[in-house]
Amino acid sequence: MGVELAGFTYSILAGFMSCILMVYSIDKKRKDMYLASLAFTIASWAGLEWGFWMLGYDMFKLVYMPVVPLAMFFAIWTGFIIYTSEKVFKKREYWMGFLAILIIISVIASFCMDCL
Repeated sequence: MGVELAGFTYSILAGFMSCILMVYSIDKKRKDMYLASLAFTIASWAGLEWGFWMLGYDMFKLVYMPVVPLAMFFAIWTGFIIYTSEKVFKKREYWMGFLAILIIISVIASFCMDCL
């Protein structure tokens, strides 16, 4: 364990910050904090992907394989973001933008694993 530990630590810290901002934004109905929580969620997932890449795994292949905990993590969190965007903030643009950024990141990560 070496550099990949930095990616996983980064992912944990960004995920923790995302959760704090998500709870705060829902409680106070703050759209700016909600968008910041989405940014930290994307950063957390990118850190997780980078950590797996440093270990030699392709996270996107792991998600589509029958690795149920990892796939359920992404499915449930994405569903929660869609639900929160629609019910709390009534903005479809938030979750659609979130998914668009995730698609762009996944395409770059899938086709450019060794570009660095």
